[in-house]
Amino acid sequence: IYGMSLGMQSFFGSCNMRPGSSEQLKTPFCLYGAVAALWVAARNGHPDSRGLLRHAQFLLGETMRGALDFMEGSAWPLNSIDILGNLQSKGRLSVEDFQLPQDLRQKY
Repeated sequence: IYGMSLGMQSFFGSCNMRPGSSEQLKTPFCLYGAVAALWVAARNGHPDSRGLLRHAQFLLGETMRGALDFMEGSAWPLNSIDILGNLQSKGRLSVEDFQLPQDLRQKY
């Protein structure tokens, strides 16, 4: 699918397979696990925290109107607000300035 990474395509395919379909995904990919891992690395002081969060935003389908962003309906404790809220903050994203989910829930 144009504009999607292989992981995004795998996730999209798994969401859109017919129930009981014999189609098998060659390489299953946990998109939300990858997004959460990028958030954790950014939260823990990675030198390119903003770049990691921007990539997480891309993986959720930012360039495709959020086509893959259903994290709120998943069991993952993060969602796109946790990414966007930190991207909107000014300056360098230090560990001390990083906004946690509970802070962002109160803010938004």
